[in-house]
Amino acid sequence: MKTPLLLASAAACLFLGGHPCAASATEAAARAGGEAETANYPRAAEPMVKPALVALPPGAVEPAGWLRDWALAARDGITGHLDERHATFRDGWKGIRINSTGAEADGTAWPIEQCSYWLDGALRLGLVLHDEPLLKKIKARLDPIVDGVNGGSKTFIYWKKEMRPQGFNGWAHTTPGRDILHALQPEDPFQLLHRTRQSRILLV
Repeated sequence: MKTPLLLASAAACLFLGGHPCAASATEAAARAGGEAETANYPRAAEPMVKPALVALPPGAVEPAGWLRDWALAARDGITGHLDERHATFRDGWKGIRINSTGAEADGTAWPIEQCSYWLDGALRLGLVLHDEPLLKKIKARLDPIVDGVNGGSKTFIYWKKEMRPQGFNGWAHTTPGRDILHALQPEDPFQLLHRTRQSRILLV
């Protein structure tokens, strides 16, 4: 019986977290003169080419029925509790040594990339379920990264402020970017983006 539960958990995370829901960009009533209004939530700027579909904010769509059952199974199972199962997810992005094969003594290397993927999925799951305990747990892991950038760190590896990531860390240090932007909703993320541009951080 474990396999169906794992498949359900994985499917819920992929379906709910991996692909943003979309809505018609021309739902609003046409303005005088025939121009279509595309305001369904505030954006920093309108794109040069109007999209046919625009992404909804995280949590705007909530699962129901069997899909909600899958999401709840993920929350109560591996997605909601992976940090209790392995050091990679328990200690990633804490700036401490991670007890995982291949991890660097300074808390960097492949575990921080893998931990970012878990944080991303768990955060999106918390958003669609409006699950405050799960959101609180994940945001507590992301807040030190944001504070580090605000405090002058040149990468998301905030505990090594002057680090210029090379090799694998050159990729791994960017992976919390989308998690942080989702966590900042509905707050304005653009001040953080401005700081990361100044610090030459790539958001993916």
